[in-house]
Order: sequence, then C-alpha cells, then structure tokens
Amino acid sequence: MTDRKINAEPRRHHYVPRLLLKGFAIERKRGRHQTNVLDKRTGRAFLTSIENVMVEGDFNAIETERGRVSLESYLSGRESQAAPVIDRLIAAGRLDVLTPEDRKTLYQFAALQMLRGTGHRAAFLAASESVDARFKEMGLELAEEIIPTTLEVKLSGLASIAKDLPTYEAHIATKDLVLFRAPRGSEFILGDNPVALNNRPSTGFWGNLGLACEGIEIYLPISSHFSLGFWCPSHREKITAASSETRRTIGNLRAQATLSGRPLPQKMSAFLEQGDDTLARMAPVLAALELGHALDITRENVIHFNSLQVAHAERYLVSRDGDFSLPHEMISEHASYRTGRRFKIS
Repeated sequence: MTDRKINAEPRRHHYVPRLLLKGFAIERKRGRHQTNVLDKRTGRAFLTSIENVMVEGDFNAIETERGRVSLESYLSGRESQAAPVIDRLIAAGRLDVLTPEDRKTLYQFAALQMLRGTGHRAAFLAASESVDARFKEMGLELAEEIIPTTLEVKLSGLASIAKDLPTYEAHIATKDLVLFRAPRGSEFILGDNPVALNNRPSTGFWGNLGLACEGIEIYLPISSHFSLGFWCPSHREKITAASSETRRTIGNLRAQATLSGRPLPQKMSAFLEQGDDTLARMAPVLAALELGHALDITRENVIHFNSLQVAHAERYLVSRDGDFSLPHEMISEHASYRTGRRFKIS
C-alpha cells in the first residue's frame, strides 16, 4: 500500500476543457487526440496531445493558511454534464435534439468558459496596469500599489467564478441559441479564451460588447465543423419583421399585376426577383432560429468567426488542420493581436 490518496485531485488543470479540445484534434489512437497549436506570442506552431495544451499546474487552486482551496472538482463536474450534450449535438448536427435541461447546461458551460480562463485574469491585470499608468501620466502616485500580485490575480479569477457565474448564465440564457456549420474545406479554430463577443451596432462611449447590450452575438466553437451562437433576440425580431414586410410587399405587387392584366415593368420584375432572393437568404436563418436547424455558413463567415477567436485568445490557438494563416496575417498587421483584448483607459 502507498500513502497516495486514491481519489487525489489532479494537479494539472485545463482552463479550456479537453471535451472542447478534442473537437479540434485528430484521434491518433483510441482515446488519444493530437492537435495543432499556435503560440501567438512567439509565432511558434507545433503538434501535441490535447493533454499538453491550455493546461497549467494548480490553475484552479490556491494554498491558504487553512489548507488547499480548489474549484477543480466543481469545474470537472460541470464539464461532465456538458460533455454528453455537446457530443450529442455534434453527432446530430441540429439543436432540436436538446432538452430544456440540455440548453441550461450549455448556457452554464458557456458562462464558465468566459470566467475560468487566462483571458479573464489577464484582462483584470491589464486593467489595473492601465489605471496605474494613467495616474502616473497625470503626475499622481498612489499611496498603495494597485497592481495585483499573481496570487491576487488568481484569487480574483476564482472568486469571479463563484460570484459572477449566475449573472453571466442568466444573461446568456436570454439569447437565441444558433448552431453554425462550416462548409466543406473550411474549419473553425479554437482559442484559449473561447467565448468570443461581437456586436455590429455602436453604442458610443460605453462600448457594445456587454452581455446585456442590444445586438450582442456570443460565439463558442465546439468542433472544427460546428460553432454555437447565442444571439440577442433583437436579431430574430429584425429578421422576422423584414421577412414579413418583404412577403407582404411582394404579394401586393403580384396582386396588382394580376388585376391589371399587364406584364410587369422591367424594374418591377427586377425588384420582385430581388425580394425573392432576400426571402431565400433569410429562410435558413429563420429555420435555424425557430426550428433548430444547423445554419450553413460561407467560407467568409468562417474567417470572420476565426478572426474573433484570434482577437480574444490570450496566447494559444488550436486547429485540427493546422492552418494558422489567418492569425499570422492578423498579427503581422496588428501586433496587439499577440494578446487578448484589453480595456483602454482614456
């Protein structure tokens, strides 16, 4: 007999779970997956097991005077709940296989991925450094050091999971769930800060990437071929209204043409063709929103989704096919992409 505890908690903690990483990997042997990795800071790309990427010793644990405190078991439990849901979703390729409880599991899983990784902690540290630098520019020296220590950054990250998870989950649960499918020949990539936010309308000074902002789009790739989207309901409302209005306009014009008994003018015919084309393009989006069908997107859409992963990733990106041409191009044009997104203090 040894003194080792049979159920000892592992000390190597993945901050992006293997259940996600395997969707961007190739199974070399039964249960053993390898993926291509890009280190954004150094530009180095390499092939490795998913056991060795986006993992850090005791990432979710701290040592205190009262003993070891760890969230690893809690996070592993949430991963165990999410894994079969994501596997079933990928296998089916549609959302209508999900139960209400499955959807709740996905909302919580997405919220956890926003809070648990290196990006959340790095943003907290960078914000403190930015405030400190701004005060120094103004000629002000703070009486106390405001830049947190490594331990304080870790404590903040772990505390945020306990404190903020219900709020994040509640916001994500208000969104419309959409499943996106990449076309043949294009693949999604995954970053170490995998929940990416996007919003097209500008809301001025306060920014537009808050979970409660109108128009917010939240993306979480779950494999090289599928990505989950959590869309603000305003998208559905606008698309539904535009579809209804287009149908009504087309119907009225065709009724007028029938009653007149004369052929439609060329401009009118072109307008109707354009309307039919618009309806054809909106139909799959509505089917995805209302029926849970996978929304087949274009190669250009995949590039956009992948650019969000590059922008949000703190350091590492993984790819099943090893194509990192997009992040290399983005970083060569803007060195700020070597890290994740940062708040700016004006």
